[in-house]
Amino acid sequence: MLIAVQVGADPPKARVFEGANHGAYACGIDFPIGQTCDITDDGIERHDDLASASSLNFADGHSSIEVLAGLDGLIASVEGLLEEGDVATLQRIRDNAALALPATDAPLDLSDHETWLLRQICIDYLPGALEHYIALPADRASEPVLDGRSARQVLDEQLGLIERRLDQMATRTYRLEAGDLLTHARFVADVLRPDPFQARLGELAAEGPALPPVAAREPDHTPEASATMDEAAGQTRERA
Repeated sequence: MLIAVQVGADPPKARVFEGANHGAYACGIDFPIGQTCDITDDGIERHDDLASASSLNFADGHSSIEVLAGLDGLIASVEGLLEEGDVATLQRIRDNAALALPATDAPLDLSDHETWLLRQICIDYLPGALEHYIALPADRASEPVLDGRSARQVLDEQLGLIERRLDQMATRTYRLEAGDLLTHARFVADVLRPDPFQARLGELAAEGPALPPVAAREPDHTPEASATMDEAAGQTRERA
């Protein structure tokens, strides 16, 4: 069970994470998931108006609607516990997930690896990154104690990697949908294209009736022509 404490708040605040179906028990108070409270000198004061906030871990995610609803609850749960820039990054991740997920309320096709991975990022990898970061002391987030990197740097790297991957997935989904549009456009163009045979018939009809063919002239075999040819041949032999 994890209770994340926001030390910089006045008064300090805590929020319950981890466990989708039960709350935490701290200081004699039973907290439902998502409960926010003030930590005072007199103990812990519950904020019942925030008791319905989503936890970091959510078990649903069988459809696009459920995945996005989980991300919305995730963002609401960490507001006030993370910096504004982190919340803005989470919102961009959520927007990319909305573009990458199928635009339907049908169950997700988890046999497709990209769809399965997208769901895992949203319901497991991203919440896990935030949960581990929030569990650490906030005053040491910038200290390079983790293989030379700080907790802040590790979180930034994870969020950046997730954001880039979801952006690639959103682009892939767009290209698939655009490909379907192009295929349909080619089909429509092919179906509505004029018939070339009918077009030629129309051109011929516009040109009017064809003129009758001119008969070829027959060779002249009259006696006069034959005598002329014989005389020419005789003159040729005499010169020879």
